[in-house]
Amino acid sequence: MIVASEDRTPRRRFFLACLLLFVTPWVLYARTAGFGYVNLDDPEVFDNARILAGLTWDGIRHVLGAQLLADDPHANYWAPLTYISHMLVMELWGRDAGAHHLVNVCLHATNVVLLFVLLWRLVPGATVVGCLLAAMLFAVHPVHVESVAWITERKDVLSGLFWFLCLHGWTSYSRSPTLRRYVMALLAYALGLCAKPSLVSLPLVLFLLEWRPCARLPAGREEESPRSAAWGSRLARSLLALTPFLLLAAAVSLITLRAHTRDAGAATLVDLPLTARLETMLVGYASYLRMLVWPTCLTALYPLRDSHTIAEVLLSSLPILVTTVVAWRVRQTRPWVGAAWLWFLVVILPVSGIAQAVSQSHADRFLYFALGGLELALATELSKLRLDTKRQSRCIAVAGGAILLALGSLTWRQVGTWRDSLALYERMLACTRDNALAHSYYGRALHGLKRDVEARAQLEISAALDPSLPFPGLGLASIALAENDFERARIELRGVLRNHPESYDANYKLGLAELRADSPQAALESFQRAVALQPSSLEASINLATVFAMLGRNADAEREFGELTRRHPRDPEALCAHGGFLASRGRLAEARSYFERALGLSPGHRRASEFLRQANRSAPQGQPGRQ
Repeated sequence: MIVASEDRTPRRRFFLACLLLFVTPWVLYARTAGFGYVNLDDPEVFDNARILAGLTWDGIRHVLGAQLLADDPHANYWAPLTYISHMLVMELWGRDAGAHHLVNVCLHATNVVLLFVLLWRLVPGATVVGCLLAAMLFAVHPVHVESVAWITERKDVLSGLFWFLCLHGWTSYSRSPTLRRYVMALLAYALGLCAKPSLVSLPLVLFLLEWRPCARLPAGREEESPRSAAWGSRLARSLLALTPFLLLAAAVSLITLRAHTRDAGAATLVDLPLTARLETMLVGYASYLRMLVWPTCLTALYPLRDSHTIAEVLLSSLPILVTTVVAWRVRQTRPWVGAAWLWFLVVILPVSGIAQAVSQSHADRFLYFALGGLELALATELSKLRLDTKRQSRCIAVAGGAILLALGSLTWRQVGTWRDSLALYERMLACTRDNALAHSYYGRALHGLKRDVEARAQLEISAALDPSLPFPGLGLASIALAENDFERARIELRGVLRNHPESYDANYKLGLAELRADSPQAALESFQRAVALQPSSLEASINLATVFAMLGRNADAEREFGELTRRHPRDPEALCAHGGFLASRGRLAEARSYFERALGLSPGHRRASEFLRQANRSAPQGQPGRQ
């Protein structure tokens, strides 16, 4: 069973260590308050109508329900607590990206302190210095930059909070089993799963801590033989206690699998055969080990390769094999080494490449939980050191400080690559080769800055590297639309739809191209397909209703506008569009209520003010709509 370490140091040193650990992440990450958001954040946070509306019952119901996976364009798995946290920050501080960044920093700093306290509780004979150095490794390691500096990865630091709270609850329950402690651990686990499904591996970590703990058995209790009745009884009790955790993990796994089956970016066995997945898994494990030991050239996207050479697979297997052999050889004298290694293997397994998205082979953020076992083993080793002289103590302190300082400097540099989209994608291209997605994202960022000549070049490189990707065609179509080259835009978008007929973006942009080319009937068909693919899309719904009105199909237009404002009751654009349609039909009293609601939600809203002035006249003009 897990036991708490004895209190061997004054409280003052303990709390000073907690304070230092909480402050360190702020020193490294506080400057993210001045960063904007990268365009990887757009779909999930800053273009999500429900998040922009703040904390509303409608938004909470949506993210908790199955509707999230059915029609939300921004969700690729069920993570309601993460979405609610974004809504809360939006409610309190609006679209200020700095506030969103600082919430991530605060959560990470809290997780560092929780890890320190956990190490103190788990490690027998724990010392403040040993646990401090181990927790500081978690605080300053560069692989965590992506989880903290990327607003969208709120799910990592938020689920990390409940990961550590669950470990604390389970530790308390293991030491002194009570129903209250058990329920608290289970509740923390359930909330963690609601923040990110990656916590499905946590029950195995809990089992691991029960059976290969760093902590010693209680005094007077002998190690049980695997053949003894006591050992079997203890195993049965552990499995029974973990059953609700495993059932929750299975349920969330099924929900996540359902989400990925509709995700165009998810790999199937046809896209990526089992042999390729196994190769990716072995190479991925080796890559993660390299990132832990030598964390240089880290970036947000590592392209997935279709195959690897035999030499690459064998070389990748070597560190895995060596680490496994070492852990086995020292299993009697240092069981915590094996525990740390198994922790790493178990946590990485769900994201090792067996069920990976086509777009990436591995990711820095997947290491957020995997380092816990390493830090547990490190704290145990440091706490067991008995240094006889001050010189030895100083040598250990200097060596540890130098390592942490080097990691901290790498983290500081890595944080700077998240200051804007261009810096992020330039880093991607510098650290990877033949990265079609990076070229595509870079092109999109350049287009956003009106640097269309450079953007077109990047998008064409992306298309040449991977013709199956939809993003280059979508980007080139956006440039063509900006240049009013509607025919070119239609050619690009039809090319995308040949390979990706269920692409919402392609159908929606084709509708815009047809509408601007004065082909409203063709635009109607494209907008209908877009809305069918993503019923919650504000832009597609507004334009669909607008085209119905343009074609004189007023009953259909009224139905669509009504559905639009039902889905987006707090969006000023939706309310203005509906009000404008009613005003054009001469229903001024009804129209006025929509415009007033829009102004109430966004005081000084220009379109709402203009429409309201028109509604007060006897003959309002103009078609509502947003393109």
